[in-house]
Amino acid sequence: MCEDHKRVTFEVYTRQHEFYAAQTATALQFPIKLVLSLNAAVMAASLLFVREAVQAGDPTQFVRLPMVLFALGVICVLFASWFQWQLYSKIMHRKRKVLEDAIAAIDWVQAVHPFVNEPERYGKTWYHGLCYTFVVASFVFFLLGVFTLARAL
Repeated sequence: MCEDHKRVTFEVYTRQHEFYAAQTATALQFPIKLVLSLNAAVMAASLLFVREAVQAGDPTQFVRLPMVLFALGVICVLFASWFQWQLYSKIMHRKRKVLEDAIAAIDWVQAVHPFVNEPERYGKTWYHGLCYTFVVASFVFFLLGVFTLARAL
């Protein structure tokens, strides 16, 4: 492929890369940050309940089950972060594959074709779904922990 085609291919890829990176960051981070902020608020409320449980007498009886639920919530947040990273790396790998196909093209039509017809267009939904599933699960575990602690008092 001639140098002009390669230059235009790099330019198109760079613009797409920046666009998808910004869109992915916005789409993934806003709901996750929102739920993690709610989790932080729930954890702060639970610390007030723990203080009351300690003042009430036997803290281990009141605190054991809620702390297990909080630990499960933290583990779910870690899993959600891992799936978010996997999703982002999959998207970036797909974009690199598109660029390699465009550079290897012989003429202009073949160079633009990978950008129009991307491979694995819907492949991100599996990681995306698991990421949000674990975020919601973490929120539920934190709420259950607060509810259990509040009910015990």
